[in-house]
Amino acid sequence: MNAVAETIPVSTHEATMKLKKVHIRLMKHPETCLFSGILMMGESSVDVGIPTACTDGLNKRYGKDFIEKLSLAELGGLVLHENGHVMLKHIPRHRDLIKQNQRLANVAMDFVINAIIMEISQKAPELVKLPKGGLYDPKYHGWSVRQVWD
Repeated sequence: MNAVAETIPVSTHEATMKLKKVHIRLMKHPETCLFSGILMMGESSVDVGIPTACTDGLNKRYGKDFIEKLSLAELGGLVLHENGHVMLKHIPRHRDLIKQNQRLANVAMDFVINAIIMEISQKAPELVKLPKGGLYDPKYHGWSVRQVWD
């Protein structure tokens, strides 16, 4: 039955409800409850025009078709990922790197955030999981964005 449910397209409303459910799960869990203040900052919205997810440093936007395919744990990882950019103030702190090379700056930021998500995932795999394609390399654990950039 799960395989059938996964292939049925969901409405934007249903995707929004799935996103809200994941926010509540993250705010209630002991491993991620300290992210609650960050999760509440800005707006989190579902958008049909976004291929995956993005943030402007405050607001978070999630692609409807992308989150539709994710498990709750993978969506939890995605939500922590976007909110990690906000928490670590990546956009305002690294404007110089973004101006030099936006793609490389984003890759460096992603490696830093995803190392944090992997640590949480080891403690609570039912809660968060890095979605397929998420940039991760254990060698970047504890590194700063600028160290990864270099």
